This record gives sequence, C-alpha cells and structure tokens, in this order.
Amino acid sequence: MSVGQQPLPTLADQAERLIALGVHTAANLTAEELRGAAGAAPIDNALLVIHPDRAPASALAPLLENAGKRGFVVVDMPDLDDFAPIESVALPASPLYLLQDLDRGDYMANWSPHEALPAIEADT
Repeated sequence: MSVGQQPLPTLADQAERLIALGVHTAANLTAEELRGAAGAAPIDNALLVIHPDRAPASALAPLLENAGKRGFVVVDMPDLDDFAPIESVALPASPLYLLQDLDRGDYMANWSPHEALPAIEADT
C-alpha cells in the first residue's frame, strides 16, 4: 500500500457494496457468488475484483462516486472497453479474484506513460 493510502474495506463490505450497486447483475453473477468469493480467503487489505470480461469498464464507470459526484465515460473515449492489461500481466480466468499489495503509483503522478511503463513492469 502506498504511503497515505487508507486501508481497503473488508472483503465482506466490498462484496455488499458491489451487490448494492448491482455489479453482480451486470457481471451475470449471483449475490451469493460475490459473497462467497469475499469469504473464500481471510485476507486483509485486498481488493475484490470482477473480471473485465464479466463487466466492462464502461458499465462500471457510472457506479463510481467521489465526493458525491458520479463517474462517467467521455464521448471521445468509445474504446474504453478495449483497454487491457500490459503484456506482462495475466488476469486470472475466474470471474472474481483478489488483488493484494496495491500501489496506486502516486510517485509517478507526473510521469508520461513512456516513463512509467518500465517502473510498472519492474514491479510486476
């Protein structure tokens, strides 16, 4: 976890939030499948993730909220759902998985993608 980041909610709390937002329906999962994934491993400070094949970013963006403002996808970004992990990262095949030891890369805030990629690949 990066300096200054708050710990993540528990996996059970994350699952309930995703269910309340209807993410499980968008991902063609049941609420129980989501709860089961959250309870499968007693891991602290992990993020419960839905595979992008199940729920594309464009469907999830409007569910984001920060300081009372909802997320959105700008009109000139119709290829959002085509974005994919870098080649050195392989996503699990399962519809739900956990990410640990997240680092937002705050130290790269003013770096160009060309500058940041070697640092990101070095950390994978």
